[in-house]
Amino acid sequence: MPLNVFYGAGVPACLIILSKERPAARHDQVLLVYAARHYRELSAKNELRPQDVMRILVHYHAYGDAGKVPILVAQHSQRIRAQISQREQEEVERLEAE
Repeated sequence: MPLNVFYGAGVPACLIILSKERPAARHDQVLLVYAARHYRELSAKNELRPQDVMRILVHYHAYGDAGKVPILVAQHSQRIRAQISQREQEEVERLEAE
């Protein structure tokens, strides 16, 4: 995770997801997703945008299988595009109100 995503944390963060109910094939595996490059830089703290969260979740759900990544992106891209458009519209409205 990038710097300053959480208030009071001036260091990069790491999310650890533990699950007892994972498939047997993954019991002895650990997945690390490097997600420190994609974020929106703001003055007080940085922000993960919907597309940044999608990058993280796609790799989490693919669990190291590069062949699954394009399939997952195709499944979720329309929803992410709608969220991005909504956030952009909210940002434009906020800027116009100032």
